[in-house]
Formats: sequence, structure tokens, C-alpha cells
Amino acid sequence: MIRDEFYADPTLFDHWRYHIASWLEQQGIRLQPYAWTLAFTLPAVLLGVISLLEAGSWLYALSLWSGHTPWNQWLASGITLAAALRATHWLLQRALEAWPAARPLPARLRVLTRRFGLRPPPVVRHADSQCATFRDRQALMAFFSGVKAAGVNVKIARALLKAGIRSPRQLQRASDRQLAAIHGVGAATVRKLRQQFPGDAA
Repeated sequence: MIRDEFYADPTLFDHWRYHIASWLEQQGIRLQPYAWTLAFTLPAVLLGVISLLEAGSWLYALSLWSGHTPWNQWLASGITLAAALRATHWLLQRALEAWPAARPLPARLRVLTRRFGLRPPPVVRHADSQCATFRDRQALMAFFSGVKAAGVNVKIARALLKAGIRSPRQLQRASDRQLAAIHGVGAATVRKLRQQFPGDAA
């Protein structure tokens, strides 16, 4: 039997299902850059809560210790607890490293991470940002494909990137002296780049 529900008037259930699905889709798009951060944070939080509960019960049992429990059991429990806390710390550090570079870490969260002995991700200035959009990333890749085609090795390409030369226009605006001041760039490299990206040097 052919079902023609798309001709029927939407019910209240259909209305709410559409809005809930739209909301979930929007949240998914918002959380997509943080996928790896969440993937490391969720098990870290779970392991941290379990560790804290275990620490509380361990301390409570220690306060009631009557000498009947062998010392090696206490030692094993303590080592297990220390390993769990260390694993929690490691997972949280990986979560911070997975934080998207184009989005700065909130200041309060940055302070909190330092208090727990974690290294927050470096602050990326707008000028040093590694291309926030897909179009910027494509343009950057196209530029460095041209740099590679000019016969420039990867170390010099990285030096150009670090110096802020990320597009043909920036390269053409830089003078030969400015380019030669970049570590690893010599007269031969400047000549190759000028041939690959012709234009008026500033």
C-alpha cells in the first residue's frame, strides 16, 4: 500500500519532532569543532568522579582501620587511586590540546586549568590564526602548493608561514630584503619565489 503522509496535515507531534530535530542539528553543528575535546573530557570526568568517590571511601575506611586489614591492600588501593587520578589528568590535558585553535579558550576556564596543573592551549592571535574558514584553508594550501612547486623545501615553507607570508599578495608586497631576513631564505629561494609568483615587489 502506498503511504502518502506528506499530503496529510502535520500533527502536533510532527510539529514538535521537527523543532526538536532542528534544535539537535544546530547543537551538533555548534559542537562539531569540539568533538575531540568532548571525546576526551567525558571519560575524564567519569574517571575523576569515580576516583573521588573511591578516595572518599578509602579515607573513611582508613579512619576506621582496626589493624585487621593487611597493609598491602591499602597500598594497592592507594596505587590504583593514584593511577586513576593520573589518567584523569592525562585525558584532560589531551582534551585541552584538542581544543580548536580558531576559538580562544574562555579566560575563567584557562585560569581553572592552570590551577589543576594543566597546560591551556596557546592564545592564537588573529594575525597568527591558521585560517578559520574552509576557504582560507584552501587558499593557504594552494599558496604552499605553489611554494613547493617552486622547489622550496618544507623547512623554508614553515619559516615563511611563521613570518606571516601566507598568500601570493603578501609575498609580492614583501621586499627581497625582508624575505632574505627570514631564516633559511637566501637569494636563490627569493629568485624561485619571484618566478613562481610574479608581481611587483614592495
